[in-house]
Amino acid sequence: MGTEAWPPCWSRPENQILQAEMTDHLGASPEERTDDRQGYRNGSYRRKLTTRVGRLEL
Repeated sequence: MGTEAWPPCWSRPENQILQAEMTDHLGASPEERTDDRQGYRNGSYRRKLTTRVGRLEL
């Protein structure tokens, strides 16, 4: 199996889950500053995760 093993629509739910977990963990949305935190939450960039059944773009 190659990169075609993962349908493109599978990457979106994983990204949404990861973003939600990070927002919950930090208590701030991307590029947001809160009263409890001194800095801003960093943005992000695309990454690729290679698994036994194919590659995901996160």
